[in-house]
Amino acid sequence: MSLRPFRIILSAHQASMRNRLVSHSFAEHNLNAHKFINEFNSLTATLSEDVLVPVTVTPLSSTDPNAYTFKVQTPPIAFLIMRAAGLISHEYPLSAQTFNKKKGDTRGKVSLKQVYWLAKIKQSDPLYRHFDAKDLVRSICDVCDALDIQVIE
Repeated sequence: MSLRPFRIILSAHQASMRNRLVSHSFAEHNLNAHKFINEFNSLTATLSEDVLVPVTVTPLSSTDPNAYTFKVQTPPIAFLIMRAAGLISHEYPLSAQTFNKKKGDTRGKVSLKQVYWLAKIKQSDPLYRHFDAKDLVRSICDVCDALDIQVIE
């Protein structure tokens, strides 16, 4: 067993032992998955079920299954952009129409104000705290361009 951190992406407050990603990852590292499930679900209880949440789990001991820490991060920016553009909803998480577009067609639109708020959300994440909001807005606009989502003023 290694003490290297591992990363998983889960739906908010939907962690369970039935989720293979959770059960296999924690079993592989000999960690107590039940404790993680209870803590993760209580931490993400305020989020809606369709929000994807990246989690980094760091084992602290190779012998104690309760010795680990985990950090919950903000959802991936592509997920937030597609949700802001209306391409992802609770009823239809990822539909075929999300991906079946010709190159150059616009999949959706987001306003510059929405891009700014997405930058503020990402800035709350410790990984992006040192970035300036202006740089994050530019970066998010680049991701929008890659996703064929038009940014309007």
